[in-house]
Amino acid sequence: MKLSFSYWEQESLLGTPETVIVGAGIVGLNAAIRLKQLAPNDRVVVLDRSPIGAGGSTRNAGFACFGSPTELLDDLEHMSEHEVVELVRKRYDGLLRLRSLLGDDDIGYLPTGSYELFTRNDGEAFLRAAHALERLNVLLEPITNTPTYCVISGGEIERKFNFTAIREAIANPLEGTIDTGLMMRNLRKLAAGMGVEIFGGMDVDGWSDEGPFVRVSGPGYALKCLRLLICTNGFAAELLPGLDATPARNLVLVSEPLAGLDWNASFHMHAGYVYFRNIGQRLLIGGARHLDPAWNERSAVPEEVRHALVALVNEHLFSNREVSFSHEWTGFLGVGNTRQPLIGQSTPRVSYAVRMGGMGVAIGSAVGHEVAELALA
Repeated sequence: MKLSFSYWEQESLLGTPETVIVGAGIVGLNAAIRLKQLAPNDRVVVLDRSPIGAGGSTRNAGFACFGSPTELLDDLEHMSEHEVVELVRKRYDGLLRLRSLLGDDDIGYLPTGSYELFTRNDGEAFLRAAHALERLNVLLEPITNTPTYCVISGGEIERKFNFTAIREAIANPLEGTIDTGLMMRNLRKLAAGMGVEIFGGMDVDGWSDEGPFVRVSGPGYALKCLRLLICTNGFAAELLPGLDATPARNLVLVSEPLAGLDWNASFHMHAGYVYFRNIGQRLLIGGARHLDPAWNERSAVPEEVRHALVALVNEHLFSNREVSFSHEWTGFLGVGNTRQPLIGQSTPRVSYAVRMGGMGVAIGSAVGHEVAELALA
């Protein structure tokens, strides 16, 4: 149904704010907070097409991670060492910024550490990663101030977590997990407390820089602002055609409570494409989009993706018990030719910060602050 705004809604509620931000996720809200810190008297309005959220910020799996060894090795095939190091630095600093901004309790942060797991069929991938650990640790030590990765034997992993068919693992004690919903609720609360106005259910389908104003339009409304920030991650190309940002989908499953599940750890497999963790006594497992790249173009979850996740649970994690799932959803992330975020300006009054590469929890706070400062420069 097409929206129809009253005079009061159009003139007083929307009006002509100094800044409009499209996207009420981690990046958009952090940008809004930074704008209010730098220009507290400016009116900042955030518009989002969903009343509660439908992108990566509210639908991610809650991993506070900055890169497994196999992910970084993949990055090094497409990016220079300097670019990869700076990308990890932005992720690492972004996590510290998020924790400092809201506090660990208000994001449900747990310093669980993480493990990249390799099955008996992953021998080549493990050897490649293990041989590169010294190089990776040297590259990251100026960021983390400690050796980041170390090899853990499959026997130790099996004894500690009762997994089967795990050959080896690589541990990273510096990563953790968060409560995604708690983080977003408190991020919205902080932004609103600073005077940021957040409107859900407000789709934006166009804009034009008419100097000195930017005209922003959606179904049934239009408003003007001095500056526009586009923070829509994988959907950015809808408003910025030609930008190398594409939405990709992941499946996430959460189980019924499992008695005795007390891992308090997070796990990655297959270059980060598969991941799992515990939420109390529930198992969360997700990913596997690499098994069907064409999934992005279809609405139904490919059976191959769901089967791969369920098979991993039944064959390697809980081979001696039945696991049933109570929650299932898909979420969108923004991807492109590399995992580098895109931060820049389309015009002097229109800035963008998009394509988080599946690392929005880690990098979103830093990217939001950066684009806010760019917009005010």
